[in-house]
Amino acid sequence: MSSLSHTDWAIELTAARAAAQSWRPITFEEDFPGFDAAWAVCNDETRFQVWDCSRRAAKTGTASRRTVKRSSERKNHRTLYIHRTRNLAKMQFFETGEAVGSQANPGVMELLKRHGIEEAKHDGTELWVRLRNGALVQAVGCDDMKAVDSKLGFQWDDVLIDECQDHDDELLRRLVDKTLLPTMIDRGGTLTLMGTPPEVEDGLWWEVSTPGSGATFKIQHWTLLDNPFIDRNKLIEVYAERGLPINFDDPSKNSAVVQREIFGIHIIDPESLTYCYQSGPAFNDWPVMGIPGLDSDKWRYSIGIDIGGMDPGDDEDAIVVLGWRMDDPTRSIYERESWKDKADSHDFQEKVGEMFKRWQPMQGGCGDAGADKMLAYWKKRFGGLELAKKPSDLDVSQRLLNDEFRSRRLKLNPLGVVAKAAKTCRKGKHEADAMAACRYAFHGAYNWLAKAPADKNTPKTSQEIDDELDRKRQARWHRDNRMANSPWKNSGGWNQ
Repeated sequence: MSSLSHTDWAIELTAARAAAQSWRPITFEEDFPGFDAAWAVCNDETRFQVWDCSRRAAKTGTASRRTVKRSSERKNHRTLYIHRTRNLAKMQFFETGEAVGSQANPGVMELLKRHGIEEAKHDGTELWVRLRNGALVQAVGCDDMKAVDSKLGFQWDDVLIDECQDHDDELLRRLVDKTLLPTMIDRGGTLTLMGTPPEVEDGLWWEVSTPGSGATFKIQHWTLLDNPFIDRNKLIEVYAERGLPINFDDPSKNSAVVQREIFGIHIIDPESLTYCYQSGPAFNDWPVMGIPGLDSDKWRYSIGIDIGGMDPGDDEDAIVVLGWRMDDPTRSIYERESWKDKADSHDFQEKVGEMFKRWQPMQGGCGDAGADKMLAYWKKRFGGLELAKKPSDLDVSQRLLNDEFRSRRLKLNPLGVVAKAAKTCRKGKHEADAMAACRYAFHGAYNWLAKAPADKNTPKTSQEIDDELDRKRQARWHRDNRMANSPWKNSGGWNQ
């Protein structure tokens, strides 16, 4: 039995009928005029989708309209929209500030008013709105792990994550796999990941948005050229003034930025990467026939060691060994072995020792200076090898390695961890551990090769250099031995 009086019930019924008369559904004619691509994805019920778009393709506007359409048509429907920050979630999706009559960029709140869809309550600070039919829409920012964890425990029908290309990959993976998937189980929810082409060939967004990567998401692709609200003449005008002409007949002949931003093509812009590594034997990969002269006794080696930090994405250890031949007129330097993983201190020390013994003669090396004690431990076991100090100038160190990439002298294993790291190091971002280890190995080799001989007019031969190093090692050993057997050591003398 309802607790409402007859009069109250009549008032509620009259209000409901009035709302029903004023309510207008989201339609193609009113909300997507001429925008077939957006209308198609708006009606696609596939559970896992990727909206892979160029800039200005109206993917967020399409998300707002799809959300209002489903929320108004389905009782108790729950939608969660996620952007990098709460402010962006509000301005681009929840409440954009556009006039109700404007077609340009309405958010969820503007669309509800435009279509006469009655709300029960909303909170403009927490960015949620509940409709009369019980449907709930919430927009959140998720720029830290605490924000991620706070979304645990609720149940959702639709989850949308916007601008996936800009999310930290560690956070995005945790958000999807740990936090959100369990919240979709009870209601059979959907997950839609949205963004522009990835800037690096790595990470969850690259995996799900790249055809043939093995991901099971349905890829929905459209561009700003499909958006009827974009004036193509103005587009040409703006880019021409920037010195970027647009070739519509053959998109691949455009600059990388035009291919990505206008045509939505997956292409890596070398200008966004720290290193100018280019794949292929003619560039920076191993020769097709393999590394030449593997059985030669002219090989020399340098080891690079990077110890991972405590921050997410910086907690892996890495070791790289580079090698070169003393009689090679091209002065090429090759990746001979590389490794990265999470290991405890003891296991990592053992791994370093194994790789050091495997590649002899080891002429140079460099390690992360943040691990002084561990480096001291290794130094005692490296037969007197002096490890160079970590480069003091990161920019100069990266430039020197880039010189080797550009000259094509540096050759990497195309399937190894260093090649992958080189393709994913973005300017202004944390440098991958394997790439840091490679840089240290090169610094060690560069340090050794740069040492001037005693007589600058008569360069020493490789054999003379080896003999000199042997003499230095033996002298160092004799000195340490004398100190160890000194009668004054720990005898109450002056050293105490």
